[in-house]
Amino acid sequence: MSITVLFRKRPKPTFELLQGIFVHWMHMSYQLVLQVRGESLSDFDAMMDLEQELAVELDDIAEVDGHDMGCGEINIFILTSIPRVVFEKSKPFLIQHKLLNRVKSGFQWFLRIST
Repeated sequence: MSITVLFRKRPKPTFELLQGIFVHWMHMSYQLVLQVRGESLSDFDAMMDLEQELAVELDDIAEVDGHDMGCGEINIFILTSIPRVVFEKSKPFLIQHKLLNRVKSGFQWFLRIST
């Protein structure tokens, strides 16, 4: 019963919030992750170089959203509406950095709300 009360008191979404959800849903609806096992500084440097190159190369079709490192893995996060195309366009850079055989990739639906 308390759940029902919480839902009744929840404020109604504003037009601006709904518009922001729709705009991001239309343009960047997936998060693509490129993951490489690595713990050394050279692995990290290679991934940071890759991240910078991808940010320039994919600028018209994707947004490179950052990276993280931990548990022996380095991840680059990319937001896009066409994850398969972005991965294909990333392959030459992965080859150049000798990472193509080591990379794992995947994508998931992603909703980004800006307020």
